[in-house]
Amino acid sequence: MEFLRVDPGSCTGCGMCSRACPLHLIIQEEPGEPPVARKGKEEACIACGHCMSVCPAEALEVGALSADRFVPVRRELRISPEQAGQFLRTRRSVRSYVDKPVPREDLLAVLNLARWAPSGHHSQPVRWTLLATREAVLGAAAHTADWMRGLVEAGDPRAAALHLDGVVRAFDNGKDLICRGAPALAVALAPQPGGHVPTPREDAVIAVAYAELAAHGLGLGACWAGYVIFAAQHHAPLREYLEVPEGYAVYGGIMLGRLAFHYSAIPPRKELEVAVKE
Repeated sequence: MEFLRVDPGSCTGCGMCSRACPLHLIIQEEPGEPPVARKGKEEACIACGHCMSVCPAEALEVGALSADRFVPVRRELRISPEQAGQFLRTRRSVRSYVDKPVPREDLLAVLNLARWAPSGHHSQPVRWTLLATREAVLGAAAHTADWMRGLVEAGDPRAAALHLDGVVRAFDNGKDLICRGAPALAVALAPQPGGHVPTPREDAVIAVAYAELAAHGLGLGACWAGYVIFAAQHHAPLREYLEVPEGYAVYGGIMLGRLAFHYSAIPPRKELEVAVKE
């Protein structure tokens, strides 16, 4: 298959595909002419789709990307700056959930939207472990409590810094401060550092941030599962429970569920601190 496929009857010669390509693999030799591929550089393509997404005439295909997999942008769905501002400012770290399971399709919808999170060199390395029932979440919390208990008994300074003795005591007494009674938990996995993926930790963290915003937009509450994430980085039984593949690491995760109550006001935050150079 030819790397760059251009329909000369549709191409307007605008050159936007060439300008949009982040690796300069598409060039326009003359203004107004159809684009051509930079010879010998085809394997460098990261399949980001910028060239095809920007083309106003849908006149080209690149590599293995086909036009029938691209979804047209519906401009009537664009939100206003005011709507965007309220959406971002009304995101809350939710720690109180309705004690009911969340339909599997709703949880998968959250993670599906996170596929559009940016990743270094468009590597898209993030995969997920989804604990879709309260019982499964409690299993992760129990393993986390075991790890915490070991730190407390060993007098590890992290136990005091993170108040783990109280968290373990509460868990043993039936109060889950680890996963906050969440009916679901999604954990983001990516390759361990040092491999072929340039930024695995950053990619996973950004994917979790996308998932959290997706949950907010889909009417679910979410909160970063800090205790579980930290424990999974140090406790082999928890990694095994989360089915972390060989060569992968846990970089992030969120609790998910229906909000037990809704918020009617936006709290303040610290003032913006920024250094501007011109």
